[in-house]
Amino acid sequence: MAYKPQAGAQMAAPNVIPMADIMLVLLIIFMVVTPMLQKTHQVDLASVNDPRDMKDADKDDAIVVAVTRDGSIFLGNSKIKKEEITGQIKDQIANKLDKTVYVNWNALCVSAYLDAARVLQLGEARHFALRSLDRILAEAWKPASGLKHVVAYSDPQAKHRDVPGLLDDYAFTTTACLDAYETTAALSYFNFARRIGDAMIERFYDAASGGFFDVEKSASAPEIGALAARRKPFQDSPTPAGNSAAAIALLRLHAYTHDESYREKAQQTLEVFAGMAEQYGIFAGTYGIAASLFSTPHTQVVVVGSGEQADQLYAAAVAPFALGKSVVWIPGENEATPQNLPPALAETIPNLPEVKAGQPVAVVCSNFTCQPPVSEPEQLSTALHQASSGVRS
Repeated sequence: MAYKPQAGAQMAAPNVIPMADIMLVLLIIFMVVTPMLQKTHQVDLASVNDPRDMKDADKDDAIVVAVTRDGSIFLGNSKIKKEEITGQIKDQIANKLDKTVYVNWNALCVSAYLDAARVLQLGEARHFALRSLDRILAEAWKPASGLKHVVAYSDPQAKHRDVPGLLDDYAFTTTACLDAYETTAALSYFNFARRIGDAMIERFYDAASGGFFDVEKSASAPEIGALAARRKPFQDSPTPAGNSAAAIALLRLHAYTHDESYREKAQQTLEVFAGMAEQYGIFAGTYGIAASLFSTPHTQVVVVGSGEQADQLYAAAVAPFALGKSVVWIPGENEATPQNLPPALAETIPNLPEVKAGQPVAVVCSNFTCQPPVSEPEQLSTALHQASSGVRS
């Protein structure tokens, strides 16, 4: 019997390929036609002798002002009056700015402003930085609950949420408080630095393996997979990495307290990342600073007294740059008492005969060993040079 092939069963499903082609064509048509349907104003721009390509004008958030030949002014697609330009542009810019006040970024700015104020003698910058830091300490810090991540939200009408502080918040604020102490000699800032630094260790430090986690462990935090994992930030991107910044804060606390536990935790933190640091290049810059501070004896310059001679001593103290150098100016001998000084300074400064006699002097201390007091700026410059080069007289 001859073989007769049997036809397969007929498929009831429609062929969707032509339908997909039609939808793709329609989509392209809509993409081309839609911009043409928008209502715009024809603007005949004045010709110029030196035209410049404004690439940023094509960005979605660009604010474009155009002036036609007849003097008409357009803000975007809206015609406005000349006297309305400033107000409307300010309103548009204000709506684009995120005015949320974050603790970590503000603490970084506080340190930067205080450094600039100290070197460039900018009184306004100093005042602004201290006011900003005072706000953080008043509104974002509570000894029982720790630091918050946010001081104030951009929208004042939004529901307030207390977000727990991150490692960055604690490390940057500790450093900012130490900078404020060196700027003002107010012991309250040092005390804040020590309490916040201790809270950072308690909440973030990994006692088993060394280093700091980015968030504190919370029993009430929901388990949401990888987002719940605690990490140890190391890479600068672009702000300083939390672990490197924490190590720097601890080393600076050690210099003022002589508490070896701060230095030991900083050392353990640096050792955690020592094997991988060179692979990160410039993104491990803060780690390099922390490692340099650890391997180099710290230098402290304490200026005591007031008047023109004290001014000159302070100027000589802040003039040369040296990594790990700190300068504190105590205005008078009445404030150079043990109860007004950090532990490491309280052991030496109040007992100096020159300080007891009320003479303006400067003392250079390195690695908890102090040189004899000096009263002339030239002598101080020489002592600082010797301290930075490792020479002792």
